[in-house]
Amino acid sequence: MFSVNPLLLYVLFLLIYEMLIRYVAG
Repeated sequence: MFSVNPLLLYVLFLLIYEMLIRYVAG
């Protein structure tokens, strides 16, 4: 098991969220 960096996880979430927004918006 490895500890996940909260900041890295937050940034990754933002990137995925932005991709979803662009995908929905077209």
